[in-house]
Amino acid sequence: MLAAKSLLALGLILTPGGGFHGPVPHGHAARFDVGAAVTSFSPPLAGQAPGGDPANCAHSALYDGPRTFAYEEPYEDLMDLGHYTPGDPFVDCNGDGRWDGNLLGGGGNNPRFFTRVADPVGARALVVGNGSQTIAVEVVDQEGLFNVYADRIRALVAADGIHLGQIFISSTHDEAAPDSLGLGGVSETTSGVNNYWVDYLVKQSALAIEQAYHAMRPAQIRYTEVLEPSNVRQCWSSYP
Repeated sequence: MLAAKSLLALGLILTPGGGFHGPVPHGHAARFDVGAAVTSFSPPLAGQAPGGDPANCAHSALYDGPRTFAYEEPYEDLMDLGHYTPGDPFVDCNGDGRWDGNLLGGGGNNPRFFTRVADPVGARALVVGNGSQTIAVEVVDQEGLFNVYADRIRALVAADGIHLGQIFISSTHDEAAPDSLGLGGVSETTSGVNNYWVDYLVKQSALAIEQAYHAMRPAQIRYTEVLEPSNVRQCWSSYP
């Protein structure tokens, strides 16, 4: 069903002759190769970041503020609140001029520091080939995903030697996932994007596509189409 919904949502139907066309005639079932995979990009716990934690750079013992998760820069918890507060001294490990930590998206006037993983957030990828073209469809648990990050995912897949016709990426509008849009910073004028974690998101999202590609096996795809009544009007939210 994921394959059918994803392809139909894109308005694309693969046919055995190559390219994307309309429905296959009855009695002539097309044959595909399909693979799927899921990866998690939930921030790992402190000390468990794959390959080491670039945010845990050398620092004085004074910067001992609690850091439950990896990818948080060291800071001094002057207010003894258990998390970073604007004005706390911190170590700017990547030199971006602000503290990088783990904040949820969703915006609002107050920063939301996450303290546990209730459900893993990650990437779900589907790769479909018809012998002529191969595409990937991926959905990431994010409030939104800037195209610069999507392009990085596509570039990493290609750099790892997997060359697909197209890679389509969308997000779930998950406001309980780490912030990659910048709306949930520690102040109204500070981005909430953790650049260390974004690197992890890109790597794990690319990995899901690669694992789906390597898991491909022969399959048939069923799909359908549902038409809205002529008197139904779409109502879109204010989100981009």
